[in-house]
Amino acid sequence: NALYNSLKIDVPLRDALIITLRKMLFSRNVDSRVVAVRGFLLLLRQLRVVGALPSSQASLSFSSALSQISCTAQVHSEVSTNRNQTLCFELLGVLRRCFSQQHQVRSALYAGLYDVCRVNPKLCPNILSLLHQHLTGFIDLRPDTLNPVVLKKTVQVHGDTATLQEPLGNLLGCLSACKVYYERKRAESSDASRALDDD
Repeated sequence: NALYNSLKIDVPLRDALIITLRKMLFSRNVDSRVVAVRGFLLLLRQLRVVGALPSSQASLSFSSALSQISCTAQVHSEVSTNRNQTLCFELLGVLRRCFSQQHQVRSALYAGLYDVCRVNPKLCPNILSLLHQHLTGFIDLRPDTLNPVVLKKTVQVHGDTATLQEPLGNLLGCLSACKVYYERKRAESSDASRALDDD
């Protein structure tokens, strides 16, 4: 947070910070990894991607426990926006690696993605797709399945000890919050477009 304003105008400093955060994300220390995730989330909140929220370019359909999400990002014409958008996509790709790390790291990711959606609404489709793809690994939708949640993937058991692998509640909460926010923003954008057409 102390570097927030400087990062807006000092590109070399921002690039150096990204390199440092990448290294921290693969540190042996879990706390360092959590700090790295929070740093990347801060950058995603800072790198604004301007323009209208994708509507026809992004279709979202949620059914039963899962959703099939498809999105196509609309690229803005301004060079600075293109640069921010490209960098944001790159950072989201880096954060995807958190899904193979400890539950503390994943929890930090889920705790911050909703704020990224609110500050940077154009990233909502990408964030939803990222979360949804990860969620599918813990769900079994076969008709004869009594419990669709694959619990053995969320908890690792060694004898009498159980270790949390995936904070599934946090994942579902984050996905739901981002989905609700995205749909609300799409509705507001649609209403505003209709009002302009009526005028």
